[in-house]
Parts: sequence; structure tokens; C-alpha cells
Amino acid sequence: MRMITAAAAAFLAMPLVALPGAAETISGPPMGWSSRALGCSVSESAVRQAADALAPLAPLGYRYVVIDGCWQAPQ
Repeated sequence: MRMITAAAAAFLAMPLVALPGAAETISGPPMGWSSRALGCSVSESAVRQAADALAPLAPLGYRYVVIDGCWQAPQ
């Protein structure tokens, strides 16, 4: 069994302190919407509608709108 050194024990006993600007960091996975849900029929109005729908969810961590240009399409 490994022994915990005094330095490691002191580090583990430290209380969690918020760093300056920590409120601006995102805790968790990146969340948002991707145009892949539309397949290759991406339009400006669909992307704007999705972005407008995500706006109220921003406080919950939804911040990204990813637009896939369908670059791997066979055509």
C-alpha cells in the first residue's frame, strides 16, 4: 500500500477556493446544437432558429451552434 506524503495530505486537505474568473469557466461537456440533425439540408433559417432556441438555455451551459457543411457528402 502506498503512503501519502505530508505534502500530498496537506494538498488534499485544502479547501476549494474559487479562482478569479472561475464563474466564466464551463464545468462539464460542451453543449449546444449541431446541424448534423438536419443532414445535408442546412439552411440559414434553420440555423438561426436553433440558435434562437438555445439562447434561453445559455445559463445552463448551452453555448455552441455547430454548422456542418456536409463536406463528406457523396455529391
